[in-house]
Amino acid sequence: MKLVQNIVAKEIIDAIPMTVQLRRSFIKKQLSPLKDCVAFCGSLGVYVKIENKSIKEIAENASVSVNSTIAALNLLNLVKNAEFERFYLPTSNTQTNKFGAVFMIGLKALLIGYGKAKILVAATEHRGVLYYSVTIPP
Repeated sequence: MKLVQNIVAKEIIDAIPMTVQLRRSFIKKQLSPLKDCVAFCGSLGVYVKIENKSIKEIAENASVSVNSTIAALNLLNLVKNAEFERFYLPTSNTQTNKFGAVFMIGLKALLIGYGKAKILVAATEHRGVLYYSVTIPP
């Protein structure tokens, strides 16, 4: 598994709130400058786009724990450096209706000091590949 170094400043990590609701808002605020940003995913050989709805979905999924929040804040670093794990069929209405996913791509990386990060991107028919989610499962 590929090792990925944390690039989030200690001051930002120290500012992460302790409740899920506050972490959700914190993630949205921190990731909002990345709206419509495109990052090259080396393991897939394609560009991954971060849309506003991607940021909302990431905040929803990553706010569950502090480690997942840190993984979300390492968004671009993880997309660029994660390795391919497997393809998935869409499993929720959010993946198919909101993101238009034809299939999902699972990526993984070991975020040093925080755990194994699971990254999902949605492959769509018309928009290409969109960033969907990042978590560090318990």
